Amino acid sequence: MLHEALKYKAALNRFAAEQFQDCPSELDWQDAAWLHEFLEQFSDATKAFSADRHPTAHMFLKMMMAIRDELLDEAWNANSLLNELAEAMYLKFEKYWTAPSIILLIATTLDPSMKADFVKFYFMTVESAQVEEKMRELMRYLNQYYLEYERIVRNSGGPVFTSHEEEVLSQGNSSSSSGLRGKRRVELAFAQFSSQNSRTRSERTELDIYLDDPRVVVRAGENFNVLAWWKKTQMLILSWL
Repeated sequence: MLHEALKYKAALNRFAAEQFQDCPSELDWQDAAWLHEFLEQFSDATKAFSADRHPTAHMFLKMMMAIRDELLDEAWNANSLLNELAEAMYLKFEKYWTAPSIILLIATTLDPSMKADFVKFYFMTVESAQVEEKMRELMRYLNQYYLEYERIVRNSGGPVFTSHEEEVLSQGNSSSSSGLRGKRRVELAFAQFSSQNSRTRSERTELDIYLDDPRVVVRAGENFNVLAWWKKTQMLILSWL
């Protein structure tokens, strides 16, 4: 509404004058412009959590840090209205959002473009205290989840051959989906078989390998599809998470 009002500022002032109505002063319009700029900074976070049809849990920490950064921006000190508003919002942020759920931390870790590095970055930036202890707690929960899903996969019996529909979903819009469908299903089934029998050859789990591998590099502005990445990976146990 502020966006539209500012766009038609001259027309609204003229209409108010013609109707002998009070119209906003120039100072009021300046405050409205400042407020519009302030609120606009949070539109991306709002859209990410409410308008996106894809999973957004992995984006939580990044969006929270973006909101925190905006609330602490010294630019708002130039306007008393926004300074007061930013301070009140930051108090709410500190009260409710500085200690996110362990599920959201795990979701961030399972984003291959961020992994545990971003969680540590979050703790060091937002909380700063007991970072290593919090990271150990995250790894403990992550390992517990992994072991539970590993048990489910191992108890599921033989290799599971995916359906054609699941295969198409895993490949997204890739043109390779027009190739031999059975080959892809065999590859996925063999990956699951290898995962189920890997402990006899190595103590390194899929989780260890995933965390040790380099993060996926995402260019600025690129729309990285985490779900599609996990559907294509051969880490069968982790992909269940």
